[in-house]
Amino acid sequence: MYQNYGCNNPNCKCNRHCCCNCTEIVSCQGPTGPTGPRGFQGPQGPRGLQGPQGPQGVTGNTGPMGNTGPQGIQGPQGPIGPTGVQGATGPTGSTGATGSTGSTGATGTAATIQVGSVTTGEPGSAASVTNSGNENNAIFDFVIPRGNTGPSGPTGSTGVTGPSGPTGPTGSTGPSGPTGPSGSTGPTGPTGPSGPAGPTGVTGPTGPSGPTGPTGVTGPTGPSGVTGPSGPTGPSGPTGPTGPSGPTGPTEAFFYAQPLQTCINKGIAQNLNTIKHIYNHA
Repeated sequence: MYQNYGCNNPNCKCNRHCCCNCTEIVSCQGPTGPTGPRGFQGPQGPRGLQGPQGPQGVTGNTGPMGNTGPQGIQGPQGPIGPTGVQGATGPTGSTGATGSTGSTGATGTAATIQVGSVTTGEPGSAASVTNSGNENNAIFDFVIPRGNTGPSGPTGSTGVTGPSGPTGPTGSTGPSGPTGPSGSTGPTGPTGPSGPAGPTGVTGPTGPSGPTGPTGVTGPTGPSGVTGPSGPTGPSGPTGPTGPSGPTGPTEAFFYAQPLQTCINKGIAQNLNTIKHIYNHA
């Protein structure tokens, strides 16, 4: 544009050349011409230097929660962990209610038991019982060993002293014997009258502790505690020695409620009790 000085003509306007009295050319932009053809793209320039990092932007608002995704595939089972420490034993539970009584069993077949022969065996031999009858009419033959000779009885009491014999003649005087021991001290004489009280003496040292007094009377027994659970059955004790053989009683048949097999299984001790029962009721 041309800068005009002293040119007040309103018809003066800027064009490509001077207008009025233009003395200085600053710039003059004419009307925009038509767009020229696009030139060829020049080569890419070199990459500029990386600018400094800008300040951190403000944190944006939290977005809405997304939809729950599908459940993943179940992973493999992990190894079995170590066994934990055994817990303390719990308290003993209360005793359960007594069950109802079972129904009565069928009546068994009656059987008889009869004592047959009773034989005395040698000392130290085993006793035996043999059924010479059948299942319904049992006849038991017993072999009972003879017992060993018992120990000697205690010495009897001393008999009554017999009467004294006649006095014999006086013998010659023998030599003097040694002096005998001193006699025992005579009884203490009566206590004399008490003298006047003397002055109080110095307190003596404390004497030794006296003997412990007798134990007091045992107090009453406290109430019985709750019965604990039954312990396991202990082992059977050894069989005692066989007693002497009793006299042979008369043979008598009697009825017994138990089956034959049960009587035999009770052993020799039960059979010996059977003999005593027969003998006592003969």
